[in-house]
Amino acid sequence: SLKEAAGLTVVQVVASSLVSWWAFRRERLVHLPLAMTMGAGAALGGLAGGAVSGYLPERALELVFLGAVLAALALLLLPPLDAPAPPDKMPHYNPFLAAGLGLLVGALAGLLGAGGGFLVVPLLLGGMRLPTRLAIGTAPVVVLLGGAAGFAGKLLGGQVEPRLAAALVLGASPCAYLG
Repeated sequence: SLKEAAGLTVVQVVASSLVSWWAFRRERLVHLPLAMTMGAGAALGGLAGGAVSGYLPERALELVFLGAVLAALALLLLPPLDAPAPPDKMPHYNPFLAAGLGLLVGALAGLLGAGGGFLVVPLLLGGMRLPTRLAIGTAPVVVLLGGAAGFAGKLLGGQVEPRLAAALVLGASPCAYLG
């Protein structure tokens, strides 16, 4: 079911985002202050979404998922900012916008078990106007914070099957690092 898949997916999201962040930080492609601000909102939203998801009907979750995918596609149609970030200085950002977008992404991650990878990058590109490589490198930290809180909510609700989750993490983590 979608609920069972979301419980497994959120575990893989946490593991993959941790591994990805480790790889991107070496290249200095992580806007850590922005990621922490957006990630704090994502953590709050993730915990709430993860806790609530067990009470929602499958159809409602499917419709939320469809809406999130369509929003991500629309954001990707915005023209990218191709200017590279200065090597010693990160771009300025609006902390209130970052926290609000994080709250939204975290709630989706908690509800659906996903929402980070396919929605955070378009939001960092279109909403926060980050250069592409910096957005891709910053996203795993935001996803990690929101996903960890979503995982906690799903775990408290008994929505995670540990053996399947462990197998998924073992299989996906090396690929996240290579990617």
